[in-house]
Amino acid sequence: MSKHLYVHIPFCTHICAFCDFFRVPYQEKLADSYLLELEKELQGYVDRGILSQVDTLYIGGGTPSALTYSELERLLKILSPYVTEHTEYTLEANPEHIEDSKVKLLRSYGVNRISLGIQCLQDDILTYVNRKHTATQALDAIDIIYNNGITNISADMIYGLPKQTTKQFIEDLEVLTHTKLTHISMYSLTIEENSAFGRAHQELVDNELEGEMYEKGRDLLELNGFHQYEVANYAREERYESMHNKGYWLFHDYVGAGMGAVGYIDGVRYENTRNFQTYLNGEYILESTKESQEEQIFLMLMMGLRLKKGIRIQDINERFSISFKERYKDAIGKHIALGNISIQDGYMATTPKGMEILHDILLDFMD
Repeated sequence: MSKHLYVHIPFCTHICAFCDFFRVPYQEKLADSYLLELEKELQGYVDRGILSQVDTLYIGGGTPSALTYSELERLLKILSPYVTEHTEYTLEANPEHIEDSKVKLLRSYGVNRISLGIQCLQDDILTYVNRKHTATQALDAIDIIYNNGITNISADMIYGLPKQTTKQFIEDLEVLTHTKLTHISMYSLTIEENSAFGRAHQELVDNELEGEMYEKGRDLLELNGFHQYEVANYAREERYESMHNKGYWLFHDYVGAGMGAVGYIDGVRYENTRNFQTYLNGEYILESTKESQEEQIFLMLMMGLRLKKGIRIQDINERFSISFKERYKDAIGKHIALGNISIQDGYMATTPKGMEILHDILLDFMD
């Protein structure tokens, strides 16, 4: 029985220049049909004994907050059977959609965490990347959410944006550390070919500048009381760490529902269709893959080593009936000697140096 549920709402009122997530322009008629089919898809997992009440529920997109009040209420009603008073219940939102009535509605259905797509606090850059909020709206959104009783608030920030300087990025983070935010994620800009930036051949900043932004951003957040617990994620206290994302990083099973969603159940990774008509016909899963033991071990390492605490070796041994230290003794020995990883209290973790070259470390653990 999966204890984690991800629900994808693909609708957006506009398309950001850097975005390559599955999304479609919002249309009321499509939204109504979509929610009806989503309810059927979820019921199918219930009928198969895969889904019941969950520890974490994450509504992502797309832009879930783009739904109207009535559509949002319908979605929350559909999801209510899977929620308990202990569920970490997150909704992604854009600042321009935040208003008292919607936040009150979310809280009444048990949503207790909001993840805001702020990205930066420079209005000229926000306009350039086709974001529809201003810095003032972003800061106001934090206050509106907090004042309406949802006190676990996260913000996504991006560094390496066009026209962005290190000084601007650090100043933006500094401002956010003095708000009611409890969690900040900071990601480097990536450009996918299907995004507007990709089609325009927008260039990335050089690796040296990107590294400088990351290091100075990390240091600024740590200095202001946000501890790093994963490569890109920082929380004021342990209780504000994202339980849902930790489910991914600890390689737990999870149900993914909605168009374009990905799920992982009993060693099988599946991806849902991105075709509206196919989805509305009840043909949800596009493809599924049963991963080999070697692939599962590698993925468990790839995800677990993103966490500052690392991965519990006993969990690997018990899950796959192996001796991890014996099987990977050469790779382990090499990277301990290089100062890239450490083993302490039964956990294997990257050092600060190793976290910056995680990809290179992982290559040595490939069979």
